[in-house]
Amino acid sequence: MLRRRLVDPLAILVFSTGLLLGMALFAGLIWSDFESILFDPAWRREAPLRSLRCPVMITRGETGAVSVLVSNPLDRPTERHLRVSMSAGSLILTHEFTVAVPLEPGESKSVVWPVTADDAVYGRVIMVNAVLRRRYPAPGRQSSCGILVVDVPYLTGDQVFGLALGTSVLAMAGGYSLWVKGDGTAGKRGRQAARAMLGLAGGVLAGIVIGLIGWWLPGLVLFIIVLIAIGVTIGYFLNRT
Repeated sequence: MLRRRLVDPLAILVFSTGLLLGMALFAGLIWSDFESILFDPAWRREAPLRSLRCPVMITRGETGAVSVLVSNPLDRPTERHLRVSMSAGSLILTHEFTVAVPLEPGESKSVVWPVTADDAVYGRVIMVNAVLRRRYPAPGRQSSCGILVVDVPYLTGDQVFGLALGTSVLAMAGGYSLWVKGDGTAGKRGRQAARAMLGLAGGVLAGIVIGLIGWWLPGLVLFIIVLIAIGVTIGYFLNRT
């Protein structure tokens, strides 16, 4: 009994720490994607530009790289024009440039340009909008992305994201494991708590994956569902104590 009284609170604390960290990542990814959709909304084309690649986040002293792979699907040489608009420290100021990319039949070339924390709006998110202009019969393509800026010294954005995600997963897994090994599932209430842990962890991890893909609307819906589930779970178990 004494062991349970010690282990169960520790399990809940460890799991909750991982859950909150995961929710913070989830929220940041959805927010950056949502902001990028609103950025320069007049730029819309016939098909998505799936080759746009942006870092998830960068740190203050880091220079990130955004890229687009431009391809020629035609059986003749052509020139594709890529137009880029990105934030320049505010919603009013933007960096805009157009790149002409000559291509042989079937050839692909990568266009790469740098981004820094100075480009971030609110000091927190860099917004990028890229349009590959139509070249008949190839359709025009457009896509956007948001890049989070974080204040972490000595690390890159990829390292910060990897550490945060790894810590979240390990903490949630560790908390659940402590709960189960501490006989937290011995009773009906304990089994319900274990199922709630699995459900919440699964929802957060699914949300992070959706955020990485860039599906901000399904991600927003899932975020609200998980947030409500957390509130309902806390309320249910507090009322049962």
